[in-house]
Amino acid sequence: YMKKQTAALREVNDSRLKVYEQLEVSIQDLERANHRLVVEGTADKKLIK
Repeated sequence: YMKKQTAALREVNDSRLKVYEQLEVSIQDLERANHRLVVEGTADKKLIK
């Protein structure tokens, strides 16, 4: 019984870790996209003036 519980907990922990790793990658992608948009927005404002 304990072995089953330990295995289940380990599985939950591993899947949680994967979720956090995927979130980290998504955050980095969003930060890069946001930075690019800020730069483009600044350039566009200069063009409008």
